[in-house]
Amino acid sequence: MQSRKKIYVTHSAHLDLFWMGSMEQCMSDGSKILNDAIENLGADQKKYFIIESVRFLEYYLDKYPEKTELVKSLLKTGQLEVGACYSDRLENHHDGESLVRNIQYGKKLLKKLTGHDTRIATHPDLPGLAEQTPQICEKAGVEYYIFARGYYDGGRFRWKALNESAVTAYSYPIHYTYYDFEELMENIPTVEKAIQSDKVLISCSAGDLGPYDTFINGEDKRVNLTKMLEDYNRGDHPYELVLGNAYDTLEKMPKVTLPCNFGESPCRWGTYGSATNVSSFHQDKELSARLCDAEKLLALCRLKGIDCTGLKISHPFKKTASSHAIRNYFDKKTEPSTLNEWIDFAWRLQVTTQDHNYGGIGGITSDFDRHVYKTCAMEIVDSIISFCTDRLAAKIGSSGDLVVFNTLNWNRSGKVFLQGDLSDSRAAVDPEGNCLPIVTTSEGSYFEASVPSMGYRRFQLINTSARNTAGNIEETEHEIIMENSYYKITVDKDLGAVTGILDKDMDKVLTGGSSIGMIDAFLDTSVDVHEVLYEKPLIGSTKDAVKTITYGENDLSAWVCVTTEICNSKVELTVTLSNLDKEITFTPVIYWTGMKDVQLRMHLGLDAGLESLYYGVPYGIQKFGHFMEGASPANPHDEITDALFAEYREIQGWFALEQNNSGVSISTNHSSFAFKKENEIEAVLIRTVQSCGDSDVTISNHGRQEFYFHLTSYCGVSVTEDDSFYKKSWSCQHPLYAASVTTSEPELPSSGNLLKVGEDGILSVLGEDNGTYTARFFSVSNAPGTISITTSQNPIPLTSVDLLGNVSDEDLSLLNGDIKTVTFSSEDI
Repeated sequence: MQSRKKIYVTHSAHLDLFWMGSMEQCMSDGSKILNDAIENLGADQKKYFIIESVRFLEYYLDKYPEKTELVKSLLKTGQLEVGACYSDRLENHHDGESLVRNIQYGKKLLKKLTGHDTRIATHPDLPGLAEQTPQICEKAGVEYYIFARGYYDGGRFRWKALNESAVTAYSYPIHYTYYDFEELMENIPTVEKAIQSDKVLISCSAGDLGPYDTFINGEDKRVNLTKMLEDYNRGDHPYELVLGNAYDTLEKMPKVTLPCNFGESPCRWGTYGSATNVSSFHQDKELSARLCDAEKLLALCRLKGIDCTGLKISHPFKKTASSHAIRNYFDKKTEPSTLNEWIDFAWRLQVTTQDHNYGGIGGITSDFDRHVYKTCAMEIVDSIISFCTDRLAAKIGSSGDLVVFNTLNWNRSGKVFLQGDLSDSRAAVDPEGNCLPIVTTSEGSYFEASVPSMGYRRFQLINTSARNTAGNIEETEHEIIMENSYYKITVDKDLGAVTGILDKDMDKVLTGGSSIGMIDAFLDTSVDVHEVLYEKPLIGSTKDAVKTITYGENDLSAWVCVTTEICNSKVELTVTLSNLDKEITFTPVIYWTGMKDVQLRMHLGLDAGLESLYYGVPYGIQKFGHFMEGASPANPHDEITDALFAEYREIQGWFALEQNNSGVSISTNHSSFAFKKENEIEAVLIRTVQSCGDSDVTISNHGRQEFYFHLTSYCGVSVTEDDSFYKKSWSCQHPLYAASVTTSEPELPSSGNLLKVGEDGILSVLGEDNGTYTARFFSVSNAPGTISITTSQNPIPLTSVDLLGNVSDEDLSLLNGDIKTVTFSSEDI
């Protein structure tokens, strides 16, 4: 019989963390699947299996500690493989540092548990890919990235990040499971051409928490995998199917010059997550920012020689999870002892919640588990932030003073919120004697302060009777007009939205054919990931509802508030014109009752003449419409239609429309947007739809949902050359922290830098461990820069390292798209 060409088959069970039940149930079911697989591999050297994320292996070894040596042996022989990430996270939806911490934590924990260092990342079910993932993988020692969505005939290419970093990406043909096996085998010649290899790797997964040694052949037909492969091999076919090791198979493929691929690979599940689980995603952004800030402030305390051992943190799960309750969370077993360990633990909780499934079977339980994890992590970091700012403040001010801290590496102004409501007869006085008015609004009491880079400023609170006004407000029969030196804003009283914005510097109208702030409700009978209806019936709009309009002004701003309703839910839209900065803020607050089968969208009607659209992605900037080759159009296994795929984007922090070095930039806490034709932009605020994993669950999003959109306009620059627009979004996410001085041991001047860091790039991370400081920077500007950290006198010697702390040969330059990490010693400070 003529020798047949081998087709290599990987086998796994797709271990969803929040999909087939509660998190605890998913991990328990997953451990049973892993036990069957590992015992079978131990008995048969021809069997292979892949575990997609480290969390499930960690749980398994905790439940079956007697299997540890067998697992180590199987990893050594290659029969068992494990992906590098701790959880099977979404990529487009989460911030860059979360993606870094996920792979860092996964690889370090895998090494600790088994001594094994994996060189693959495997995410076959992810609906989209983030532009900076190749750089993160490369700098974490990952050589191959394996996925399964977007390339119907399979794909193999060098996947390039926003800089020159790259990993080899491999896409399984058709899908990882739920496909017609015979159809795939007939298509092998096409696959070989697509991957430039006569050695083909296919996936025959058991699917979502499916039993070991099974495969879903077609839509719902579960078959025994061993029997299916044996039956095929007995037939008259040109191929022989063998189970194999994914890494070894990829290594054996021809070392040809692979195509270089980069660009957008948007989410193929549409607005899933960010618009169906609004509160969770807003909390996610806030938590990641607080985690980075807590770590920075702790490092700065140690830099200044402050003893940080006095803070004792109570384990949050010991308060929320009874030993007799069903939610006896697995992570309760982790017992941090140092503040560094508590920060790592909080990151562990955060990346766990970033698993790619929302609201599956038992969707309400899954959402609650996520909420508990994020809330507990926030409790940890808030206690560290409060502790550190109090200790630092004692070194700066006198009793009764207020010290404000800036954790970002550029001088910036922002709101400083105070505890409790203060009367309008109060003010803050800075070290130069400037009197800064304190105002009280629906947000709380605050003043606007300028604080040095990675530094602080001391203020005294005084009584004052001097008040100013922000600008002019004029009311006519149908309009309210706010105006200052920057803008003239027209609010249509009948529409309840902004219909005109004039930039007075440029003498340019920024609004287009639609309004800004009007909210429409559409009938959305899709399930969460399967949004297939492009044209949806309009069932309501704030423009048609009764409205109450109030307006006013204070020392810092003028404002108009439109109170109306949609779908029997109260809506408050506040439009605020800053008196200090060139900025307009739109703050819609929806008291959502959870009406079923509804999608809410807010109009952002900007000038249709603005041609280029850029938006924030994890640790970078992307240009809209710049698809990764092969990623578009949507393929038959994608859940949303190609029309929706073309316009839906998950943005990180901001987007900008521009033309000829002028444009409009919007920073926001929301991430789900429809960038439609003719520059009609809509924020997809809320979807209340059925869970595709549990038909009894409707994801309601009920409760108070608050969004912000900070608008500014510019001329003479481009967002690709000037990183101030990206930095603006970071200033929105990372607040200024205020601490009242109660005990005083002043050693530092009243204003200054706690660490002198250059303003090139964005310093996202500063941490300290045993006298070694680690700093991470990234760049989003075409203008070249250099990493710089200095004492008051001299530059500090910096050592470049990869994401695992290994010394690298990278220099200290910062070019667009770079993510670079450096270390320095306390002895050099």
